[in-house]
Amino acid sequence: MRVIAVVNYKGGVGKTTFTANIGAELARRGKHVLLVDLDPQCSLTQCFYTADDYQYRIRENRTLKLWFDTFVDGLPRASLANFIVTPREANAAIQQHGAGRLDLIASDVLLFQLDLDAARAAAHSSDVDRVLFLRRRALLDALSATDMPAYDYILLDCPPNFGLLTQAALVACRDVIMPAKADYLSTVGLDTLFFSIHGFREDYATMVKKYGGKHAGGAFNPGEYLVVYTMVRFRFQRPEAGHQYYMDQVKNVLKLDAFQTVIRQSDATFGNIGASVIPPALRLKPSDQIHEELRALTDEFLAKFPSTKGSVAAA
Repeated sequence: MRVIAVVNYKGGVGKTTFTANIGAELARRGKHVLLVDLDPQCSLTQCFYTADDYQYRIRENRTLKLWFDTFVDGLPRASLANFIVTPREANAAIQQHGAGRLDLIASDVLLFQLDLDAARAAAHSSDVDRVLFLRRRALLDALSATDMPAYDYILLDCPPNFGLLTQAALVACRDVIMPAKADYLSTVGLDTLFFSIHGFREDYATMVKKYGGKHAGGAFNPGEYLVVYTMVRFRFQRPEAGHQYYMDQVKNVLKLDAFQTVIRQSDATFGNIGASVIPPALRLKPSDQIHEELRALTDEFLAKFPSTKGSVAAA
């Protein structure tokens, strides 16, 4: 299976919208997809569950926070597979088209405490570096476990920071997608993000040589690093000049690759999260322009990230 982290330091750039809709469209096309909500804001979870369903059916026993609560000395005492949920309404829409499936590991607002919890655990250990290393590696180990269902794709929706949750995603994934609005504030830090990811992975590889694990003795396969533009305004079927300028800057100055397909600004797609538990990719009319763009983006995604079901691809 292919594990992909969706990352950006900046919030409000469409990370969750991209993850929910690409995941849903992949499942509509027959793929088995797992989405992991690593953001304490729980926006991805809200794309598939109402507040009441989440509160009374999910939060008490099936969230990522509860999995992290089982950790002792940096290692989980429960299988991550036990915390997977299958959103009912979204999958009913998916099943109208074929045999795909979309699963989710839900978030919890209390995940914001994870970095502090890890620091406290490390403080009570005789080997602080080892405890932090194991926590960074835990998601990779969990997704590689023999009891984890076989998926075509696992998409990791990361919080807008470089804390432990994002670090765990970067250890677990092979590829990175960086959503961005085509404006100054959203694109100015993309090169810094790119080099921060590389720097973190190099440091982690050094720790692997000390403590062992999945990457013992070897470097990361760098995989793909791609920008995807969201909330792009169009004029006469082309991106507005201001948006095109910043997309050109990322390509020609920052030297970062990007998807050719962009997602235009659309209230139906980037409206209030939680307004529906079925993502726009599954409920928009085929004649809608945004629907065509989501399908084209998924075509590109499949070409860039071919997957074979089975164990997690080596990072």
